[in-house]
Amino acid sequence: MNTGTAKTTPDTFVQRGDVTQFRYNVREVEKETEQGTETFHKYDYVEVPRKALSYKTLVDACIRNKYDINDEFNLIKKPADDPDRVAYEEYVDQCKQYATEAMS
Repeated sequence: MNTGTAKTTPDTFVQRGDVTQFRYNVREVEKETEQGTETFHKYDYVEVPRKALSYKTLVDACIRNKYDINDEFNLIKKPADDPDRVAYEEYVDQCKQYATEAMS
């Protein structure tokens, strides 16, 4: 999983050449530094082609950041109440929410 850390709230989208970095799941974390306890923002990110930026592309990239295609197919085959499948489906719902918020 791709993650980053920033001292300030990170921008949702950052352009890097022909790709757009999509930053999501931003959360505050505290770290001990020489100056004492400081608050940082940790986030997950994916890079998608700038020309292909869409809700679907963001959702798919978010899912791929955690699950590869083989893992996803194996999870989908499991019973609906299997804990691993439930966790996967919850993560997909989170990805959809992140993409919805980013594209609005």
